[in-house]
Amino acid sequence: MKNLLYSLLRLLLVFLTSSIVFFALIVVTGKLLTPYFDKKAPVISHLISNILKKPVEIKQFSIAWQGLTPIFHASEIAIWDNTQHHRLLSIHTLNIGINIFRSLLHGSFRLGPVDINGVELVVHQLNDNSLVFTGISTLLNQSSISKTKGMNELAALILTEPQFSLENIGLTFYPKTGPVWPLMRVALRLKNNRNRHQVSGQLHFLQEKMSTLNFKADLEGRPSAFSLNNLKGLIYLQGHHILLDQWMNAWKPTVQISSINTNFEIWARWQSDHWDQFQGFIDNLQSAQVKMEKQPLLSFSPFIINLLGQSTPQTWHIDAVVHQFGMKRWRAIPGIQNLDAYLHITPDHGKLVAHSNGGYFDFGPLFKSPLPVNRLFSQLHWQKKNNEWIIQVPQFEANNDEVSVNAQWALLVPKVTEQSEMSLLAHVKLNDSGALSHYLPQTQLGPELIHWLSTAINKGSSVGSLVLQGPLNQFPFDKHNGTFLIDTHIKDATLTYDKAWPRLEKLNGDLIFSGRKMHISVHSANLLDTTLNNIQADIPIIKKKVQAVLTLVSHEINTRLEQGHAFLMASPLAKGLLGQLKNLILIGPLNLRLQMAIPLEAGKQKLTVLGSGQIERAQLKIPQHAIQLDQLTGFFNFNENGVTNSALTGILWKKPIELAIHSIPTLQITVHYEGILTQLKPEQQGWQFSVDNKMAKGTILIPNDNVKPIVAHFEKINLDSSAEFNKVNTWNFKQLPKMNVDAKAVYYNAIRLGAVQLKLNPVLGGVLIRELNAGDENYHLIASGAWHIQGSHSTELRGQLDSGQLSNFLRNWGLPTSMIAEQSHIKFNLHWLGSPYQINLRKLNGYFSFNATNGQIVDIGSSNEAKLNFGRLLTFLSIQSLTRRLQLDFSDLKTKGFDFTNLQGHFTLRNGHAVTRDTTIEGPVALINIAGRVGILNKDYDLTIKVVPHFTSSLPVIVGLAGGPVAGVVTWLANAVLGSTVQKIAETSYHITGSWDKPDVVKTSIR
Repeated sequence: MKNLLYSLLRLLLVFLTSSIVFFALIVVTGKLLTPYFDKKAPVISHLISNILKKPVEIKQFSIAWQGLTPIFHASEIAIWDNTQHHRLLSIHTLNIGINIFRSLLHGSFRLGPVDINGVELVVHQLNDNSLVFTGISTLLNQSSISKTKGMNELAALILTEPQFSLENIGLTFYPKTGPVWPLMRVALRLKNNRNRHQVSGQLHFLQEKMSTLNFKADLEGRPSAFSLNNLKGLIYLQGHHILLDQWMNAWKPTVQISSINTNFEIWARWQSDHWDQFQGFIDNLQSAQVKMEKQPLLSFSPFIINLLGQSTPQTWHIDAVVHQFGMKRWRAIPGIQNLDAYLHITPDHGKLVAHSNGGYFDFGPLFKSPLPVNRLFSQLHWQKKNNEWIIQVPQFEANNDEVSVNAQWALLVPKVTEQSEMSLLAHVKLNDSGALSHYLPQTQLGPELIHWLSTAINKGSSVGSLVLQGPLNQFPFDKHNGTFLIDTHIKDATLTYDKAWPRLEKLNGDLIFSGRKMHISVHSANLLDTTLNNIQADIPIIKKKVQAVLTLVSHEINTRLEQGHAFLMASPLAKGLLGQLKNLILIGPLNLRLQMAIPLEAGKQKLTVLGSGQIERAQLKIPQHAIQLDQLTGFFNFNENGVTNSALTGILWKKPIELAIHSIPTLQITVHYEGILTQLKPEQQGWQFSVDNKMAKGTILIPNDNVKPIVAHFEKINLDSSAEFNKVNTWNFKQLPKMNVDAKAVYYNAIRLGAVQLKLNPVLGGVLIRELNAGDENYHLIASGAWHIQGSHSTELRGQLDSGQLSNFLRNWGLPTSMIAEQSHIKFNLHWLGSPYQINLRKLNGYFSFNATNGQIVDIGSSNEAKLNFGRLLTFLSIQSLTRRLQLDFSDLKTKGFDFTNLQGHFTLRNGHAVTRDTTIEGPVALINIAGRVGILNKDYDLTIKVVPHFTSSLPVIVGLAGGPVAGVVTWLANAVLGSTVQKIAETSYHITGSWDKPDVVKTSIR
C-alpha cells in the first residue's frame, strides 16, 4: 500500500514538473515570438478573416504580457461585408488576454481580460421586441437577438469570462415606433471569479440635458445560456434625469409614458427567479402622463417616493412614503395635488394614510371647480374578498377657508364596477354659505340652475351633515333605492332667490337637499329692514331637462307699508300696472301673506305671485300733489298682474272715503267720497277720475309730474253756501294740491256764474288763488286772491268786473235791477271769514269802486215816484232832449227813470254794509251826489242824496225862444209845467231809508 501511494505521488510530481516545464516553454516561446507577431498585422487580419469568413482589416497588432498572461492588442479594426463595400463593425482598440493556465487545464482557449474601446453600434428594435445589431447580426449570421434567449446567451457569455470591459461604446437605438433615441455612450466593467460576478457600468444619453444611468451588481451563481435563475445577489441602479418614457414606450407598448423625467436610486436583491427585496428613492422631476391600453390618460405632477418591498414566489408587499404627490382626475378617482402619504400594498389588501397642507381635490364635472384643501388627514383600507373590493375610510378630515369636513365612508366595488355601492356620513361646516354651490353635485343640474345655486346663497355660515347610501349608478335614487341627504343649518346668510326681486338678508334657517328636492325653511330673515319669520322655499325637482321652479310661501308677514311699498317697487311687479303706485307714500302697519313661483330655468312655468294684505289705521300720501289719506283700513288681494280685489276705508281732508282697487285687466280705483262715487283710471300723463253728481260733472287728472298741477274739467258745478261754516275746518289745507279748474257752467246758490277758470297754488298758511276768470254774456270777472288757514279761515279776493248788460247781471245775481248801463266797471278788494265759496255777507269787508256810463235808473218804486218823480222831471230838462221838445215830441216822458251819462263811486264794505261818500250820478239835467250806507245783508238804505239841476243849460234856451213864432207856446209850457216845481227841486237833498223794496224818501232841504 505504501509503495502504491509512493508511486502515485511520484507520478503526480512528475506530471506537475512536466506541466510546469511545458507551461514555461509555452510562455518562453510566446515571449520569443512576440516581436514577430507585432509585425504581422496583415497575417493576423487574414487569419481572423478565415475564422469569421468576413474580410477583416487590422491596422496595428501587437502582443504584450501581463505577468504570465499574453494580451493581444489590435487597433483600428474594420470588419466588412463580403462585397467589402459596407463596413459591418469598427473597433478603435481591442485587447484580448489568454489565460494560459486555464487553457491548458481545460484543453481549450480560455480568455483572460477583454477590453473593447471605441465601438459605434446601431440597434433596431423589431415588432417582436427582438434586437438587430447592425453589422454584428450579419457577422454572426443571426437575424436578431430575441428578447429572452438572446439576452440570456449574451449574459451567460459575459458572466463566464473572468474580466470584461467596454469603454466609449456609442449606441444608436431605433425603437420600433417613435423617433430615434439620443446617442448613448456605454461603459461596462465586469469581473468574474468562479461563481461570483461583479458588474458596474454607466450609460450616458447625449441630449440637451445630460442623463446618466449608473448600475452595479454583485451576483453569485453559475449562469446558463437558457436561464439566469441560478443567479442571486444585489443590484444597484442610479439614474439622473432619466426619461422613462423612452424605455417604457419601447419595451412595454401597452403602457405609453410621456414626459417622465426622474432621478432615482434603487437597491434590489435578486433571488433565483424573483426580486426578493428592493428599496428605492424616486424623484419625479416634472409632470408626466401614462396611457395604459384603452384607459384614459393618467397625469402626474412632480413627486418624491421612497419604496421598500419584499416578495416571495407566492406573494409580495410594498411600503411607500410619497411626498408632494399629485395626479389629475382619472376615471372615478379624483385628481389630487400636494399629497403626502404612506402606503402598504399587497395583492389583496392595503392601507393608505394621507395628509396634505395646501392641496386640492378635482372631481371633474361633479363639482363646480376643484376643491382646495388647507389641511387633510385620512385613513383608507382596502381588501379583496370574493372577487369584490371593500374600501373603507374610517377617518377623513379636511378643511379650507370655506368648509371643514369630518367623514367616514365605505365603498363596495364588485366585479361589475358599475354596481358599486357607497355608504357615506359626513359632518360639514361652511364658514361662508355663499360657497355652498361649490360642494353640490352638478352633474344632475342644468346650467341655469347651477348658476342660480352659485349666486342664490351668499355670506353667513352653516353647519350640517351629508348622507349618501346606495348604488352609485342609481344616484340620486329616483326609485328610492338609496339615500341622498344634505341637511344644514344656515346662519346670517343672504338669499338672492331672484336677481330681479329684493333679497333676504341675515337669514337663519335650514337648507335641505333630499334626493332631487331642495327645501329652505327660513326661521327668520330681513327683507328691506323688515324681519320675516316662517318662510318656506322649495325646488320640487332638480333634474336636467326638467324646469326648476322655486316656490316661496310666507303664511304671515307683519311689516309696515313703507317696506311693502319699497318691496313692490324693487320687484318686477313695479314694471306692470302696480308700478303706477310708485309715486305714493304709504305709512302704517301691514299684515301680508305671500306665495310665489319663480322659474329658475327656461320653460313653460312663468312667474306667478299670489298674496293678500291687511292694513289698519295707515296713511297714504301723494306728495307731489299734497294729497293725504289717513286712517286707511281694509284688505287687498294681488297677483303677478296686479290687484285682484280690495276694500279700503280712510279719511281724506277729515272726511270719510272708501276705496276699491282692481287692476285686472286694467287698473281701476273706485272712490266714494262726500256722496261722490267715481273711478280713478291711469292715463299716460297720470291718474284721471270722473265726477257726475248733483254737485258737479266732469273729469279730474292727477299728473305723474309733481311740477304740474291737478287739472279739472267740469261741465257744471253747483255750489251751495248753506253748508255750516265749521265744516271748512275739516279740510287739511296742508294736503291741498296745486290745481287748475276749468268749468263751463258754475252755479252758486242757484246764481248762474257762467264759465269759470280757477288756478290754485298751495302756499305756507293757505292757498293762493293765482287766477280766477268767470263770466257769461252779461259780465266778465278777473280776480286773484288767497285762502288763509292760519287761525280762522279767511278769504281775500281782488280784481275787476266788467258788464255790458248790467241789468241782466244784477238780475242773475239776485240784486235790484233799477239800473241800466251800456258799460259798467267794478274794481274790488274784498275779504271775509270762511272759504272762497262760503261768502258770509255779514263778515264781508273791503272796498270796491263802481263806474257806469250811458245808463238809466229805473223802477225805484211807484210810491216813491209820486214823492220824488225827479227822474222824469230831470229827463225833461235834459239838454239832449231839447230838439225833441222843439219838435213837440214828448214820448220819452212816459219812461220811468233817470238817464245818466256817468255813474261812479267808491264803497267800503263792513259787516254787511256798503258805505260810500263820493258816489255821483251825472245826468243830462242834473248832478246827483250820494253818500251813506246800503245794507247788502239786510237789503236796506240809509242814503243822503243831493240833486243839483243843470239850469244853466236849459233856461237860457227857453228865454232865447221868446222872440220866435212859438215863444208863447214855449213860455206857456214852461210856466204851466215847470212853474214853481222847478224852483222847488233846485239843489234839493233827500234822505232815503227803508228796504230796497219799499224805500222811504224824505226831502231834507230846499234852496
